[in-house]
Amino acid sequence: MVNIYKQIPNTQKPQFTMPLSLRIIKEASESGIDWKCLHIADLFSIIYSIRIDNAKQYLEQKRQERMHKRGIAEIRQANEQDFDNL
Repeated sequence: MVNIYKQIPNTQKPQFTMPLSLRIIKEASESGIDWKCLHIADLFSIIYSIRIDNAKQYLEQKRQERMHKRGIAEIRQANEQDFDNL
C-alpha cells in the first residue's frame, strides 16, 4: 500500500498552515469587524455566525434556482379561500 501511495505524483505545493486564530482575525479584518477589542472566543462565534448565514443564503439561492427551473414562482401556505376555490 505504501509503495502504491509513493507512485502517486504530488502536484500540490506545500503551503504554510496559518493558525486558526490568525485566520479568524484575517477574516474579521476582511469583513470590516473591529476585532481588537473582542476576545478570540467571541470573534470566533461572530465569524462562524457570518459563515452560517452565508451558507444559508447560498442554499436558499440554489433552492430558488431549482424552483425557477421547474417553473415554480413561489411557495406559500394555503388559506381557507384557496381551498374554497378548488
